[in-house]
Amino acid sequence: MQGASQPEGRDLVRRLRGGDEDALRILLKDHEPQMLARIRRQLHPGLQSKIDPEDVLQEVYLVVTRRAPSFIGRNDGAFTLWLTRIVDFKVREAMREYLDVSRRDVRRERARGARPNTSRFAGASPTPSQVAMGAELADRARRALEHLSDDYRCVLRLVQVEGTNLQEVSRVMGRSYEAVKKLYGRAITRFRDLLSEETNRAPRG
Repeated sequence: MQGASQPEGRDLVRRLRGGDEDALRILLKDHEPQMLARIRRQLHPGLQSKIDPEDVLQEVYLVVTRRAPSFIGRNDGAFTLWLTRIVDFKVREAMREYLDVSRRDVRRERARGARPNTSRFAGASPTPSQVAMGAELADRARRALEHLSDDYRCVLRLVQVEGTNLQEVSRVMGRSYEAVKKLYGRAITRFRDLLSEETNRAPRG
C-alpha cells in the first residue's frame, strides 16, 4: 500500500502515536483505495457478490480505531504493514464466516431430507498440503501457488485450507458441481507441474 508522502506520513504517524484522532482519519483516507484493492484481490469474483468489500473495510476501520492507541510504529511504512495485516485478517475472517453460514445451510438441507453429493475429487496425485510438507518444499509450494490462476488458487484454498467440500465450493464460486470438480482436478495437476518445475530449478545439494 502507498500512503502519504514520507515526511507527511511520519508526521501523521507521530501525531497518531500521540493520540490525535484526526491523524488516524487522514491516514485511513490516504490508504483507503489500496485497502479496497487488496480486499478485492483476495476475494474471488464469485465471493464478491456474497461478501461486500466495503463491509470488510468497515470491519478493518473498527479494528484499527480500537487498536490505534497501542500502535507503536514510528513511520508510515510501519503503519502500512500494520494496516495490511489487519486487512488480510479481516478478509480471512469474512470468508470463514460466509463458509460457516453455507455449511449450516447445507446441514439444514440434510435435516430436511436433502442428500447433496459431498464427495471430493479423487486423484492419484498428492494434494498441495501433502506435497508442501517440510520447510523447503513449503517455500517451493508457495512460489508454485503464486503462479496459479485466481480460479485455481481459490478452489485449492477452499478445499485444502478451509476444508470445504466441492458441493459447497460450487455454491461459493457460482458454478455447477461438475464444473468445480473438473476445475479442482486441473488445479491439482497444474500445481503439481509448477511444483515440479520449482524443484528442478532448485540447486542440487
